[in-house]
Amino acid sequence: HGWRRPAGAWAALMTFLHAHSPYAEPGFDEWRERLDSLPPSEVWIRPAEPTVEDGRWMRWVQAECESTTIQGVAFNVSTIEKKIVFLAEISDCTVGFCIALAGRTDSAPMFVQLVAIVPQARRRGAGFALLHAVASTEPHHDIVAATLDGNTAARALNERFAASLGASIRRVPIRSFRPSEMGFAPGENHRPWLIERSPDRSLRSET
Repeated sequence: HGWRRPAGAWAALMTFLHAHSPYAEPGFDEWRERLDSLPPSEVWIRPAEPTVEDGRWMRWVQAECESTTIQGVAFNVSTIEKKIVFLAEISDCTVGFCIALAGRTDSAPMFVQLVAIVPQARRRGAGFALLHAVASTEPHHDIVAATLDGNTAARALNERFAASLGASIRRVPIRSFRPSEMGFAPGENHRPWLIERSPDRSLRSET
């Protein structure tokens, strides 16, 4: 006979998953219903605040985005405290966020580590608006953003963003920056792109 988990253990496991899943949190279903009926309103961008509420908004967006890791509220609040975080809203409904790391020195670039937009709000300019909000916090710094090799949409967004700043964009060697600065783990197939707003700063282009 095959091994079977005791019924009590199954119940305990399901209780644990329910308690730690954003899908079971109060208000989540109502938020998803609002996402499915978003009005044709403009995107509104605001700085995230280190509160439980904004940490939860980030958590729920993480749950809706297929390639984003779901984090706890406390983790997200800590991120807001330590980094540059903006939220995107449509008709007072949170639809995405952007996380960036400020440059360590006056000459160091800032790093866009994550742009997350729920599927229901994509192609409405939310990602573009978030990037501009982040860029405005350090207007004299160059910007580094990494994309997956096959993510042509993210690459196109970065190119359009660079053009809107009157800046150049080029691929640079992956070892130019620390993985922790770019916001991904070692071994991931991301490639960094440098958006140069200051012509006197340069890195050697990747060949």
